[in-house]
Amino acid sequence: MTHHFIKNAESVVDGFRSMLDDDVLNAVGEENLGQLQVLIESAITTVVLESMEQVADKIEALGHQVRHDAETYDDNQDLV
Repeated sequence: MTHHFIKNAESVVDGFRSMLDDDVLNAVGEENLGQLQVLIESAITTVVLESMEQVADKIEALGHQVRHDAETYDDNQDLV
């Protein structure tokens, strides 16, 4: 996980922490806030990796199409 993801998760938890009054903050505790940060980091990582996988799939499909077009160029002069 990159430093950027960790910083984003810290920022979210800090924002959440600032919304809590002292009694609630003490009841929640730093350990639970730390666990919240880990969950947020995990969620960010999951979304980024899923997005990267979708992009990789699109690039792979485009590569196959380009190869097909190159292999059938003489058969299909209507390529754009």
